[in-house]
Amino acid sequence: MAKPSWPANTEHIRHNAYVTTRAAQHPSEVENVPFELSRGRRIDSAAVARELAVIGAIINTPGRVEKFRFTPSSPDSSPYWLQPQDFGDPLTAEIWNALVTGPDPAIALPAASEPRLTTEQRATAMIQHITTRLAYNDHHRSTASPEAKARLDANAHQTIATLLARATAPDYSPNPDNAAQYAVTFILEPSIPAAVEDLAGHVRDYGLADTSLDQVALELGIVEYALDQLAERLDEAPRTLAGYGPPDQISEPAPDHTPGPGYASRPMERRVLISLMQNPGQLHTGGPTRSLAEQDFTQPEHRFLFKAIQSLPPNAAQDPWLLNNQAQKLARYDGAPPLDFAETSLLMAVRAT
Repeated sequence: MAKPSWPANTEHIRHNAYVTTRAAQHPSEVENVPFELSRGRRIDSAAVARELAVIGAIINTPGRVEKFRFTPSSPDSSPYWLQPQDFGDPLTAEIWNALVTGPDPAIALPAASEPRLTTEQRATAMIQHITTRLAYNDHHRSTASPEAKARLDANAHQTIATLLARATAPDYSPNPDNAAQYAVTFILEPSIPAAVEDLAGHVRDYGLADTSLDQVALELGIVEYALDQLAERLDEAPRTLAGYGPPDQISEPAPDHTPGPGYASRPMERRVLISLMQNPGQLHTGGPTRSLAEQDFTQPEHRFLFKAIQSLPPNAAQDPWLLNNQAQKLARYDGAPPLDFAETSLLMAVRAT
């Protein structure tokens, strides 16, 4: 068997030249695309970690990007329902653009589909492609952007490569195969309010400020089109909102249940929940767990975790990130106080052992 020819060598000289040439041939159609794509919404280290988990899952196994494909109604729209502007962090927005949605994306590399490469070799080639693209973008705009020049001077792209290499590790997230659901839960859904606010501001600042009714109608038409495209992307995404999902993902209601005294024991409730996290399918089959109801749990954290297990498909209910997020979301929907992080984290840690 012939030795794989990718990457070319340890210095990636040939690949750097290739990416630089392609980047020059395919400049972004959007001005300042790399660090101007993110929505103005709150972002913290946990949110960035989850955005990197989505990116790392694709770099680790490029075939996972098929979960993000859809057929848009407009031929000019991207065939991927997750877009860079959905990311809350400017860096992850730029990386997603270089990896999936931008010109000459890393997923189109020969290395991405070369079966003779190991997972590590494939990831190395894709990360090198991404960071070279980012470096080219910064070089291209460094004369007008002090931030871009500072990144180049600090060799920030090497730090990005190290960050991406860590994110591609199989243990970086609970289950990389849930990348599409991570994208919906931690990236797409939080971006919706910001996107709608952007659209409202578009009308407020450019439409209603003009006394011309024709201009207002034009602006409203643009907003309506943008909202239709947003709704289209949401409908294609595997949404995990409470109570939403295909019929086979929504558990049947439990039989009539008279509230009892509960287990009246935090350790006992924990054991029941851990068993359900490990095998959520128990709730869909006959047996003692079939008669469980949220009233059986005395701790608020336990009640909402139980409701989250009920509302999620089994593969998502087994994922600590998705399960904890869903429990917190259900608590907010019911107007309950925030769940005790120490208690939910303890359950997730015990479940993982």
